[in-house]
Amino acid sequence: MPNNEKFVAGFTNCPDKFLELGEHARAKGFKDIDCIMPYPVHGFDEAYGFKGSWIGLAAFAALLTGWVAGFLMQCWMHSIAYPINIGGKPHISWPAFIPVTFECGILLAALTTLGSLVVAAKLKPSPFLKTIRERCTDDLFSIIIPVNSDEDISFAQAFLKEEHIEETEVYSSKILEMNQCGLEGKCC
Repeated sequence: MPNNEKFVAGFTNCPDKFLELGEHARAKGFKDIDCIMPYPVHGFDEAYGFKGSWIGLAAFAALLTGWVAGFLMQCWMHSIAYPINIGGKPHISWPAFIPVTFECGILLAALTTLGSLVVAAKLKPSPFLKTIRERCTDDLFSIIIPVNSDEDISFAQAFLKEEHIEETEVYSSKILEMNQCGLEGKCC
């Protein structure tokens, strides 16, 4: 979300209306719109113009790295570190290495996905985080339209009214900051 001073939020209970809002807002010319959903809705990324994430690429690279590392680890263990001749098999018996190679890749990909998600979403633990409305975590969908001036506020509210969204509010962007504990920074 850009560094705007305020944003207008419109609320709806209907996921289909929520998707329409995103499409219509982009068609109307609103930029950098965002959304809050209580659960994933198929197609929201296209409706709101969100780009693909780099997390999948990071996970795939970690998967390949885990496969190579797992295979090389077993090759090193069986041929250099602990070369034991078992039943006349060669030291590098690749069919026996497949399960461990697979599991090393999956482990590294899962850990990388978790770490990438924390970094990409800027997730920082804080007991003082608040949502703009409590119902946004239950059953309420919200479109977030960043605004710079009073003109933009009235334009965004008129758009939401035109779309039959009765619940709209203007919020300060400071509500989205992490350290909203009310202690003027003494706690964080």
